[in-house]
Amino acid sequence: MDKFIKANSLRMSSLLPLCAVSSPKHCAMHIALEELFYMDGTDVLVVGVGECAYYSRKNLFPNGRLNWAYELSDREVVFGDIGGVETALRMMAESGRKVVCISTCIPSLTGLDLVSLCDKTGAIYLSAADYGYIDSSDILEDLYSVLFSGFPAGSQGGKSVWRGTPASISAAADLLKAEKHIICERKYRKMLSEKAKTYNIHIFDDTCFHPLADYADACTELDISGEEMLEMERLAEDLRGSRWNIRSARALSLASFLRSCGAECSFLIQAGFTRTEYEICRTLGETQICINAAEALPSADDVRTLDLVDEENKKGVRFGFRELLHLLQRMVALCR
Repeated sequence: MDKFIKANSLRMSSLLPLCAVSSPKHCAMHIALEELFYMDGTDVLVVGVGECAYYSRKNLFPNGRLNWAYELSDREVVFGDIGGVETALRMMAESGRKVVCISTCIPSLTGLDLVSLCDKTGAIYLSAADYGYIDSSDILEDLYSVLFSGFPAGSQGGKSVWRGTPASISAAADLLKAEKHIICERKYRKMLSEKAKTYNIHIFDDTCFHPLADYADACTELDISGEEMLEMERLAEDLRGSRWNIRSARALSLASFLRSCGAECSFLIQAGFTRTEYEICRTLGETQICINAAEALPSADDVRTLDLVDEENKKGVRFGFRELLHLLQRMVALCR
């Protein structure tokens, strides 16, 4: 019980990953490189110290694309000399592809001015300082945000579904032309939210669960039938007033939905915690949460338990209207 804290007392700490290093876990630089590996039309320059330069070179990009690393010397770190990095970026610019300059932990900590250098050479700056993220995978939202910041959106009708990794820069640019956008992976959330502030596009974030009214408004875009919508409304009404303890990679998102339809969640164990979960937990008030998936849920006679972790480990973590409908059907059955 002492590992649970109130959701509204949780504060984002950029040092969290630094204090909980896990050897099988990739850092932000690795995650960004793996994403860019599959995206044609991009080259990469990683700027860092020896470890970063060594490990980044393990991903050799296909089709003649460049995956370079610049290993900073002690002098460059101490005095902020970026002349060598500038030379490398100008050489890479000759390829005609988009050059992404990834700043790792040391140059970010020392304040090496790579931002102005990228502005001068036409490269795209991306900070991969692992200590700056709640979870290392959060870097993907920043990657797509900076990579497509200059691209227009909504110039054509139709709908784009954002799932997987675009095969190329031009493929992603084509997706942006649609008027309606369904986000199926959270790495696209930041980019499309920023586009919606400038362009007349409509987005639906299908990487979390939403209140009933949001699904009702998006029935056409999400291909939700009238019968399915009525079924979800009935299930939500059946769960009104119920109390739950939940252990799941979707615990916070599911709890947010349940609160919107009059149910309560006393204790939540969130398996995995990213920028998205932090945004949700700030809305959950006094609900007690824990981000250690191995922790046990407390029990009480008047509170039902929903434990989805083993199932999620086998089948993966899924969101979407129909997945929520399936979960509500299970929960109503537990109430009977």
